[in-house]
Amino acid sequence: MARREFFLPVWLVLPLLVDPRSANGVTMIPMAMLAGYGFDQVLAPALLAQRIMGGDWVTDRFTTLSLFAVAFYLFFSAGIFGVGLAGGSLSAEDRETIVWVDANIPAGSDFLLLTGEQYSMKDPFQEWFPALAEQHSQTTLQGAEWTLAEDFFPRYGELVTLQHCTDVDCVEAWGERTDLNHHYLLIKVLPRESNSPLRGSLALLLDSIRSSNQYELVHETENAVIFAYKPYNPFGLSEVSPNKG
Repeated sequence: MARREFFLPVWLVLPLLVDPRSANGVTMIPMAMLAGYGFDQVLAPALLAQRIMGGDWVTDRFTTLSLFAVAFYLFFSAGIFGVGLAGGSLSAEDRETIVWVDANIPAGSDFLLLTGEQYSMKDPFQEWFPALAEQHSQTTLQGAEWTLAEDFFPRYGELVTLQHCTDVDCVEAWGERTDLNHHYLLIKVLPRESNSPLRGSLALLLDSIRSSNQYELVHETENAVIFAYKPYNPFGLSEVSPNKG
């Protein structure tokens, strides 16, 4: 900035103004260039000055070892982050549940998915279910940023509220409040080792749904339980649904 070289700083800030949603990815390029420039022109000379040395930092062992340590930390952190991303995918049990729905539930049915993940934009089951099961999920938010406009964030908040429901009345009130109907309710069964803060509330909701006369059990596995909402169930489903074919 002191040298009036504004290209990289402007490149860093401009994406935040033009496209905030994708800015994090775009700004990595000027940020990396500025970081390299800052190390070469500011940090390395400062390290040398602290040791009362001059010359080129590349020939200084302490500085190069410091750079190596920083690089190792960054690569290690990136690897750990990558492992976390790999875990954000459909499990084999989730895929089996979706395959069953695709084969046995009439296409285009309205679903509410309660999965134990309170933030739907981070939930791979919510994201993949409509495409792979050929159903309409009222709780899937991906893509709705282009259709809901100013209602996107209110819907986001409502979906978080739904994931915290512990009884039938809460689900019914949510449907009336949002005007989002459903034919089927799918509740994930979380294992005991799950660290989801919603494991307890999902178990309470499942008990409440089982004891309700508004829902009929359609399918149950160790991974998920699917109920048909009786007021919207013209098929009289019980345990096994008619094949779509």
